[in-house]
Amino acid sequence: MVPFILTLTAIFDLAETPVMTRPAVSKHFTLATYAGTPFTEPHVIPGRLLFAHFDRGGEGVAHHNQDAVNHSSGQLNTGPEEKNHFREHDGISTSYTKAAFDRFKDATLLPPDMHYVGWTFPGQWLTTPSP
Repeated sequence: MVPFILTLTAIFDLAETPVMTRPAVSKHFTLATYAGTPFTEPHVIPGRLLFAHFDRGGEGVAHHNQDAVNHSSGQLNTGPEEKNHFREHDGISTSYTKAAFDRFKDATLLPPDMHYVGWTFPGQWLTTPSP
């Protein structure tokens, strides 16, 4: 078996809450052809995948987006804290959960300050390291 980079796409509902994941069909890399580098240690599968920790490498390598703007970090979130500027130049819109706004569908509050990917579009993809 050839090792490969697992590329996952999050499918979002209107509230931009991830409702499921599935393997992406828009891009497939083998370890021999992949030019990106991990943002963090590889994710363990099965386990929790943090999409905001997608790989480094830029457009067409580590991710694909319709525009090169992070519409959250540095644009919507403008405070001096690091969380307001998380990956602001990476071209994927990343933000963090806020107690005043972010809830599960049953109205339960999400834990504050968790990074997530938002402002998603059909065809957008991210690569994330897996062992």
